[in-house]
Amino acid sequence: MSYIQWGGKRWYQPKPQPRKPDINELMKPLSEKVGTGNIWGSVIMNVQKGEVTPPPPAFDADAAAYLSAVISAGGSLDATISGATDTLFTSLKSAGIYSKLLAFYPMIGATQYSTALNGKRTNSQFDIDWVDGSDLTYDYSGVTGGRSNSITTRGGNTHIIPNNDLTIGSRHMALYVNNTITNVGGYEMGGGDGNDNATIVNFYTNGMYFSYGAHNNIASSDVNGFYYSQVSGSSSPYNIQGFRNGVQKVNSTTIDSGGNRYLSLLCDNRQNPPAFDAGSEASARRMAWASYGDDLTASQITSFETIINDFQTTLGRNIY
Repeated sequence: MSYIQWGGKRWYQPKPQPRKPDINELMKPLSEKVGTGNIWGSVIMNVQKGEVTPPPPAFDADAAAYLSAVISAGGSLDATISGATDTLFTSLKSAGIYSKLLAFYPMIGATQYSTALNGKRTNSQFDIDWVDGSDLTYDYSGVTGGRSNSITTRGGNTHIIPNNDLTIGSRHMALYVNNTITNVGGYEMGGGDGNDNATIVNFYTNGMYFSYGAHNNIASSDVNGFYYSQVSGSSSPYNIQGFRNGVQKVNSTTIDSGGNRYLSLLCDNRQNPPAFDAGSEASARRMAWASYGDDLTASQITSFETIINDFQTTLGRNIY
C-alpha cells in the first residue's frame, strides 16, 4: 500500500487496481471494420480475457485493391473468398508469374460487374465489358456464356489488342471451365477470322483447339478444367505448347499472326476496333478464370496450374 505524510501522520491508501477493460469499448472501434464487404470477413476476439487478438497480417496490397474493387462493383465476399484471393496473389508473385500477366480475371463476387474486373487493377483498362450482359449468368461459380440461354451472340470484350498489348511470339492464354457440356461448339476466348485468328480456344464436338493463326487440335471427350497455351520463340515458326489440367497435349510449331481485334471471352470477335461483335458461336460453358499475358517458363507453367486449381479448390468450384 502507498501512503502520504501529512500532519505528522501517515495516511495509507489502497493500491490502485487496474481497470478491467470494457469489452464493449474494445469492440466499438473494430465494429466499424466488420460487416458486409469487409475483406477480412471477421475480427477474432478473446472475450474471456477481455482482449482483442491482434489482427492477421495485412493483405497483399494488390489483392486488397482488387477485393475493394469487387466490393465497389456490388460483389459479395466472405473470409474464404478473401483469403483465397490473397493467397492467389502472393502465390503468383512468389512464382514470378504475376508480373507476366497483362490481365487475369478471377471472376468472383457473383455479379456482372464484379466478375468483369481485371485482377491487376493497374491495368483496369482491360476490365471486361459483357456484351448484352443480362443474357449471361453470374454466380459464385463464375460466368456462364449466353449460348446456354439459346443466345449465340453474347460474350465479353477485354479491350486487349494483341498487336498493341501483347508480345507477338511470346504470349499465353489460359482459362478454367468448371461445368461439363459436350457436343456443343463455341468459342471460349480470343477473336479473329481466317488467318487473323488471335489466341482462340474453341471447344468443338468432343475436342478443342488452340490457335495463334494455325489450328492445333486436341481430340478429347473432356472439355473442362484448366487449359493453358502459349507461343514462344525468337522468330516464326514459334513453339506452341498446350496443356490441360497440367498434362501437356500440344508441343508443335505455329505461326503467330497477332491481330488487331479485341480479344474476347465466351465468344469470338470478328470486327475491327472500335467495333466489337460477339459473333455467332458464343459459349455455353462456365468460366471461373481467364488470363492473357507473356509466355512462361516450364516450371512456371507447372506452378500456374497448381496455383489456379488450388484457388478454385479453396472456393469449392474446382472440377478436378
